[in-house]
Amino acid sequence: MDEGLVLLKLKDNGQLYVEKKILTGSGSVFRRIINDLSQSELEIEDFAAEAVKTFVEYIQDGIRGDIAEIHFRDIHKLSVVFDVIRLITNTRLWLKRSIDNLSAGYRFLYEECLYIHTKWNINKFLERFVLKLRFGRNVPLLSQLFIEFESLKPDQMYFILHLTGTNTGIVLSTLIQQIRKKQSLDETTRYALQNINLPLCLTQDVDLYSELFDVSSQLSDISNEDLKIIVGLSHKTTQHVFKKTLGLSQASITKTVYDTRKWFDIEKRCEKLKMISGCTSVGLITSMYDVVEMSARIMMRSEVEPTDIKLQEFVVQLENLEEPLQKVSDKFIKMMISVVKSSGRYEKPQLVKLLKMIRDSKKLSSKFQHVQLVGQLAEGSTLAATLMNIMKIKSSELYIFQYKHPEIRDCKDKGQCGFVIKFNKDTAAYELSEDPVDYQNRDVHTHPVQVFKAEKMSWYEIMHGSRGSGPDQVVVFPRRWRWGWSEWGYQWLGRGEGGLIDWQTGGGQFCIDIDIRDSLVMQTEV
Repeated sequence: MDEGLVLLKLKDNGQLYVEKKILTGSGSVFRRIINDLSQSELEIEDFAAEAVKTFVEYIQDGIRGDIAEIHFRDIHKLSVVFDVIRLITNTRLWLKRSIDNLSAGYRFLYEECLYIHTKWNINKFLERFVLKLRFGRNVPLLSQLFIEFESLKPDQMYFILHLTGTNTGIVLSTLIQQIRKKQSLDETTRYALQNINLPLCLTQDVDLYSELFDVSSQLSDISNEDLKIIVGLSHKTTQHVFKKTLGLSQASITKTVYDTRKWFDIEKRCEKLKMISGCTSVGLITSMYDVVEMSARIMMRSEVEPTDIKLQEFVVQLENLEEPLQKVSDKFIKMMISVVKSSGRYEKPQLVKLLKMIRDSKKLSSKFQHVQLVGQLAEGSTLAATLMNIMKIKSSELYIFQYKHPEIRDCKDKGQCGFVIKFNKDTAAYELSEDPVDYQNRDVHTHPVQVFKAEKMSWYEIMHGSRGSGPDQVVVFPRRWRWGWSEWGYQWLGRGEGGLIDWQTGGGQFCIDIDIRDSLVMQTEV
């Protein structure tokens, strides 16, 4: 055999000769086996022969076109096993694009994302798939998965229940069928009962909800523990729905989404993290969005970074408030982490650590309970309008958001479902508008405040900064506080050589993170 070749022994006695330099140039594992251990033959019999041949082609020529679904897992696994970094990156980029475009089979995408999650504890692909499909055409896939209900583990059920989105019917029907069949509560059924949004099930599918608890209460083989679970869940659900209904009839409904004066007053008080804790404990700060931005401002200004213990104490205090804070979205936190890491002037590892601690806390942040909406500044409004409002010059600043809330079923009104956010010049607050004039000629109509609730919305703006001309030179900066943003952005990220060249002119993207957890089948993180 030519000394410049390596023999790959394939499944079913197949053989493939490959140039040494192709393999040794692709990754550290091949170099160690071929160069350090002087191996000229490699057995790769655990993978489909065609997949191995394609793997070698991709090493040599790169991925061109689509990857055959039947071979994706083997090719990706081979890349990981032999530490072919470029191919690991490219196969995962292909999977990411396939999720974003839903250009591959749904069952294939789910299985591969689940495999990567299970094999390497990488969750981001499965989370991305769930977020992409949970409000789409998910019933065929869910029907397939629920057929295999008995074999599902709690870890799989966690993602599948998130994947159901708002579809209570398919979950209730599956649970009823499973309980009737088993005449007991198995581990998977018990997990589902304890983690689905039963108040939503009761309000949306009262007949199926009633049938579920009728069937559960008549089980022939039920332990005292399971009986307590069923009775407790039924009582808790009824109590929750009653309190919610009573609360809606008695509560004064706020229109304020973001109060800039209140934020400015609180920001002046908070010079240290413990002052933020104090404001949260007395109800002056109610949102983790404000906590995140204020914490970032404090720690970026301070020359002395807090210790790990101080950070842990701060997070624990936030997690154990008597009245829980409004959670921050995982996406918002990731943007903040990215912008801090991009700082051209400061290194703030403790701030990055704090942001990651918040991101990892199920009590403070959430991956699934928010939907990010990007609005448009209404025609006739200008960014200068807000300043004019503060100076008592009559003007308006309207932001149009198109969004069909999960609670909106059949809507036959003209135009798109959504809402208008209006800056109130008298209160300096961003408010959810109910004024019909603000909706005229906007191609958007709104729904009652019981659907679009100001207290479920978090306002922020995404600014784009640039270090150069390439796409990898863009810095994304989410901010809640509007005034002096340019000065603050340059101070934070640096300006000139090694820092920002400039912010994008004309403002950024106007965003609302809307909390929809009450409309989701799966209870989001406790």
